[in-house]
Amino acid sequence: MTQTLSNSYHALVNRIPKLSREREHELAVRWRDERDLAARDELVGCNLRHVTAVASRFRRQTAVSFDELVAEGNIGLFHAVDKFDPEQGTRFITYAVYWIRAYMSQHLVRSRSLVSTGVQSKLLSKVRRERSKALARGEDAAADSRLAEELALSPERLRSLVERLDVRDVPWDIHSEDSLSSGLSAALGSPSFSAEEKALAAEAESRLSAAVSHAMSTLDVRERYVVQRRLMAHEGEQLSLAEIGRNFSVSRERARQIEMRALRKLKIALQRSAVGAEWLAYSTAA
Repeated sequence: MTQTLSNSYHALVNRIPKLSREREHELAVRWRDERDLAARDELVGCNLRHVTAVASRFRRQTAVSFDELVAEGNIGLFHAVDKFDPEQGTRFITYAVYWIRAYMSQHLVRSRSLVSTGVQSKLLSKVRRERSKALARGEDAAADSRLAEELALSPERLRSLVERLDVRDVPWDIHSEDSLSSGLSAALGSPSFSAEEKALAAEAESRLSAAVSHAMSTLDVRERYVVQRRLMAHEGEQLSLAEIGRNFSVSRERARQIEMRALRKLKIALQRSAVGAEWLAYSTAA
């Protein structure tokens, strides 16, 4: 989408009238109870301005095109309509912005993690398969050296491929405990959101921040270290499992087990809170 088309789309969706709380509730009830397509389309159409607002903020941080972000955000908006409960007393967009951001974030993760098809994807598959066999036999560094010889790869090239396999995709851009929640208020920082919507977002942000802090408190020292240095580290600064293992004087496989245990504990802790469970829901729904 060119800059001119982008500006035109912005102008178009911003001309769509905003819904009153009463009208919004009526439309949401009609869609929930009667599957009224006209009601759903009006609810979605009147909130498209918020998708472009969030996409504009994402666009400043990535090379992914604006139209791709808007398309993903619109899918998130439709998903939010299906899951929204109008009886909870929350404005629709305060709820929907979670899903708009989730779909955009997932698209960014896919874009960053995408590897070329053909030879490279086959090579990655072979490296993954052979390393799994070696780890099952209790081998580690020696297995990498032997595998590099078998695949006619330099140690540096094999290390690069292993790093690709080590980095785990996460559906949100997690760089700190606070970023899980601060993204919500950042997305709502646009003038297209009303003061009421921003106030509701601040309340939701506070609940999510508390849920994340509690979840992190359930981890032991090593588990917390692994999460902070791998999942919460900025891109390019993540430690590999091998580096984690060296820091703890354990094998790479043992470091992987610590990471998996930490992720399980985080998931269990987050599922105990409504807002944490909602954040987790995207991982399985997307």
